[in-house]
Amino acid sequence: TNYNKETQRAILAALTKLQRDVNNILERLNRLETSSHFLQQVRKY
Repeated sequence: TNYNKETQRAILAALTKLQRDVNNILERLNRLETSSHFLQQVRKY
């Protein structure tokens, strides 16, 4: 039915947005990890 198609489209859009958000979070965590690792290296010297 038409309702089901709309629902599927809405779910797909929400999942796509969620995936983008998760990717952004992972990217930020990665950068945090990199800079904290860098800071630890700097402290050693």
